[in-house]
Amino acid sequence: MNILFISGTRADYGKLKPLIEVTSNHENYEIILLATGMHLHAEYGNTYLELLKDNFCEVLTCITGHSGNNVVENMANLMSNITYLIIERKIDAVVVHGDRPEALAGATAGALNNVKVIHIEGGEVSGTIDDSIRHAVTKLAHIHLCNSETAKNRLLQLGENDETIKIIGSPDLDILLNEKKLPTWEKVINRYPLPFESQDYFVIALHPVTTEFNIIKKHVQSFFDEIQKIKTENFIIINPNNDLGSEYIIEAIQSLKDLKNIVTYKSFRFEYFLRILKNSKGLLGNSSAGLHEGPAIGLPVLNYGSRQKGRFIHECITNVNYSEAENINTWITKHSVITRYASSDHYGTGKSQEKFKSLLDSNFVDNVNVQKHFNQIK
Repeated sequence: MNILFISGTRADYGKLKPLIEVTSNHENYEIILLATGMHLHAEYGNTYLELLKDNFCEVLTCITGHSGNNVVENMANLMSNITYLIIERKIDAVVVHGDRPEALAGATAGALNNVKVIHIEGGEVSGTIDDSIRHAVTKLAHIHLCNSETAKNRLLQLGENDETIKIIGSPDLDILLNEKKLPTWEKVINRYPLPFESQDYFVIALHPVTTEFNIIKKHVQSFFDEIQKIKTENFIIINPNNDLGSEYIIEAIQSLKDLKNIVTYKSFRFEYFLRILKNSKGLLGNSSAGLHEGPAIGLPVLNYGSRQKGRFIHECITNVNYSEAENINTWITKHSVITRYASSDHYGTGKSQEKFKSLLDSNFVDNVNVQKHFNQIK
């Protein structure tokens, strides 16, 4: 089976990586990884280099624009390139993740070329344009490998056939929950010279909400105004993704670069990011890492704004509305001493890799019909 994985961001690669690893160097599978989107731009860390270093499989690249302003043009270019790749390399299955435009381009190209589309982590909700993209990918995909019963039920509501849905959990937890797969703190600081001690900092990951473009700048400024007031805690800030409005967040981050208690990075290698996250006091922002990785390890999370609206709620997560930015300081004070909550297995137990491989080995993909039918709920 010739399988094409498509990755456009450091985040979705973290989800796909365990699945690529388990199928690479196996006589039954020929794996190709297409790196596109954020991976190919210096502003976001040239993260395709990390994909090459993993050396799991052949890595191809497709350069698209890096700005959220030309996302439609980027998708058109990407769909065209994926189509050529499907034909030339006789691709049998396309694997996409989540709710990014790159996933929608891959799913569209696959479906229109009668190639099985495997969607990872469908059935989630997040309250933004991401929802529309994710559910559109669901309707194009033939196979759904989701996180939970909750996600499966949403897929059924969307008219998907129960026989095409399998719960495998969130693949990144295969890494997060396995200490052997994570670098030591010593390796982290050798690669990224962080000035802080382990467990003496908070992580910040804030992304733009594209459907709120007209008010992004205001709410981003409110968030970082509160961070700037805090002098007794340390912060590691990672740059946002490349969605529309990211320039406002990057501008705000750069204005803090001279503060001694703040360090900023364009990106971290995925396993290193997980170690940094795991060894932190907590995560602030609106990253899906807070909603997935946070509950899995009981990490305190401050979820700011509307980007993750509708996601799974856990006791470790505190939701703060834009109008409540002043509560950020209160939350940080509360978690100034290392705190951990009870962990949750809502997103899986770190067994996604073996479940994925088992499904492929069982000819599950071959047995799914490329002709989809709407499953009416009676």
